[in-house]
Amino acid sequence: MTIELFTTVGAANEGIKLPLNLPDGSSSGHWLRVRGRDSGVFRRAEHEAARKIRAMSQQGSDFDQLESARIDLLASLVIGWSFDDDFNDENVRRLLVDAPAVAESIDSIAGDRALFFKIASDASETTPPGTTASKRRRKAASKASEKA
Repeated sequence: MTIELFTTVGAANEGIKLPLNLPDGSSSGHWLRVRGRDSGVFRRAEHEAARKIRAMSQQGSDFDQLESARIDLLASLVIGWSFDDDFNDENVRRLLVDAPAVAESIDSIAGDRALFFKIASDASETTPPGTTASKRRRKAASKASEKA
């Protein structure tokens, strides 16, 4: 066994595809590429958000300011998409504000380190958590750690 089995930063930086389903659960055919929370970009954005929030707390902040900081942080996780719209910060922020379920999915996926282990990144990158393939990856990762 090598330490490579436990690394997540490389896969977190590359990101994984998050399929976007319609409200009825059917596939929309669209996806987002989402970094993991261990990515360098996210970690820097997290420190910046913490700095902004500290400053806001000293000045007395309102909901809109705090929500903007949260959206900035989530936006740092999105690195691509399948939409015809231009991929840029403004459009990413608009999506996250206007589609809260998508923002919640990004937050959930990015924090699931099991999806960013070497063993998980070798599996299908388009399998969302909670599906059978995702459960198989987690079980395989668990078995790998038990063999250590």
